Amino acid sequence: MGESSEKKKSMDGEKEVPCVKIHVKHQDKPSVFFKVRTSQRLFKVLSLYCERHNLDYKTMRFVFDGARVLPTHTPSSLHMRDGDQIDVLGNADGGGGGTF
Repeated sequence: MGESSEKKKSMDGEKEVPCVKIHVKHQDKPSVFFKVRTSQRLFKVLSLYCERHNLDYKTMRFVFDGARVLPTHTPSSLHMRDGDQIDVLGNADGGGGGTF
């Protein structure tokens, strides 16, 4: 398979940094596209998404390919490719209401 990541020139213009284009999507909000370095922690992207859509980061859950995304994960650690999507889910509280 060929590499689908783009490369982005760094500030000094000498080295190229691999990047991926990812989408972040909440069921009730529009999808937002981000171009991210493969070595960048996803915390920044996910918190920015929540800020743009007035969501509380601490109450949201982020999922990629069925697994929870942690703030310390990077696109590289999750083997993300261009066009991949992170789903944003509201935290579900409650449940377990038994009969008395």
